[in-house]
Amino acid sequence: MSNKKPVYLFYGEEDFLIEEAVRKVPFGEDESCEVVDAKETDLDQILNILLTQPMLFSRRRIVIQDLELLSSPKIDPEESANEEEKRKSERQTDQLIKVLNDLPDEGTTVIFTAVQVDKRKKLFKAIDKLGVTREFKPFSDREGDQVVFWIEEYVQSRRRKITPQAADLLYEIVGSNLRLLASEIEKLITYIGNKPTIEDKDVSSVASFGSINTFFLFNALRDKNLPRALDAISRLLRNREAPAPLLAAMASQYRMLLQVKTLQEEGLNPYRMAGLLGAKPYFVNRCYEKARNFSVKELKRNLGLILQTDLRLKTTGEPADRLLELLLVDLCHG
Repeated sequence: MSNKKPVYLFYGEEDFLIEEAVRKVPFGEDESCEVVDAKETDLDQILNILLTQPMLFSRRRIVIQDLELLSSPKIDPEESANEEEKRKSERQTDQLIKVLNDLPDEGTTVIFTAVQVDKRKKLFKAIDKLGVTREFKPFSDREGDQVVFWIEEYVQSRRRKITPQAADLLYEIVGSNLRLLASEIEKLITYIGNKPTIEDKDVSSVASFGSINTFFLFNALRDKNLPRALDAISRLLRNREAPAPLLAAMASQYRMLLQVKTLQEEGLNPYRMAGLLGAKPYFVNRCYEKARNFSVKELKRNLGLILQTDLRLKTTGEPADRLLELLLVDLCHG
C-alpha cells in the first residue's frame, strides 16, 4: 500500500457493506468530508472540487457517488453513436485520471462508490492501478453460514458477543439483508443492557421477521425439529421456491453431514476436515456439531429418501407440497 494513492473504489449491490468500507477508511480529526452525487453534479464541477484546496482543514475526504464514467452507457439501439459525446467522455476521463495521478500521497482522500462498474473502462483500470478497488456482493440464501459469521463479527465489533444459537436464530428470523440485520443487532444491544452476550432468548424477544430462507430449513433438519421444518418448507413454497432445487440443496446438506460423520468417526477435527473437503471451516464446524444427531446408516437412508421424492416429483404428478411434507416427516423421525 505504500506506493498506492489514497484513492478508493467500492462497488457492488451490497450498499451496507460499501457504507461500512467508506467509514473504515482512516479519517483524521482535522479532516473535512464532502459527499458528491455525480448524477446531480457535472464532471467539470467534480474536477474543480478535487483541485480546490480546503480553507479550514489540512486534510479532506471526497466521496463521489455513482460516477457515470465508471459504468457502461445505456445506448439506444435505434440511435447512432454520438461521436462528439464519445470524445467528450474520453477527454473527461483523461482529465480525471490526471487529477488522480497528481494527488499528493497525503492530504486528500478520494472515494468512489457505485452499484455497477465496467471493468473494461479506462477509469476503472486507472483507479485499480492507482489505489484500491473492491466489490461488495450481497449474500445469497445458499450462503447462510457466511451470513451467520458476519453476524458474529458485527456483534464483536460492537464489543459484545452472541451465542452460536442466537446468531443462527437471528439469521433465520431476519434473513440475509445486512442493513436489517445490523438494525436488529443494535436493538438487541440496547435490549440486553449491560449483559456481555446476546442469547437466543433475547433474539426471540426482540428480532423482527424478515423473509424465510433455506438456512432456516436446513437448521431444522439438522436438529430433527419437524414443526420448524414444516413451517420453513411451507413458507418457502409460498415464496415460490422451486421444489427441485430445494431437494438438491437438502441432498447437498446430508452429503456434507455424511462426509463429516465419516471423518468424525476417524477422529479428525473440524479444521482438518475443512481442508480435506474443501469447505469453509465455519460450515464444517456446524455440521460437526450436528453430526452427532445421526448415524452413518441414517444419513445414507435420508439421501435415498430425497432421491425417491425427487423421482416421485418428476413422474407421478403428486402435489409437491404434499411430497415435501411427507419427506420432512421421514427425515425428522428417522
